[in-house]
Amino acid sequence: MKKDIKIPGYYGGKIKNHKAWTVEQTAAYLDMCLKTVYNYIKKGKLPATKVGRQYYISSYDAREIKRKQSQS
Repeated sequence: MKKDIKIPGYYGGKIKNHKAWTVEQTAAYLDMCLKTVYNYIKKGKLPATKVGRQYYISSYDAREIKRKQSQS
């Protein structure tokens, strides 16, 4: 089992640590295919940090995308 990676982020005026999800975990959470998540990252709709060959997405950012999806 992989350890959760925490990445710092600046949200709501406070610096908090949020869990970082892989593209696969984010795609499963958002109910999207991998290619769509990669396109979101490429277009800047979904901030991501690249470590080696792997992208990591803050759980906060993924939840914000999900919240916006549910509002529309």
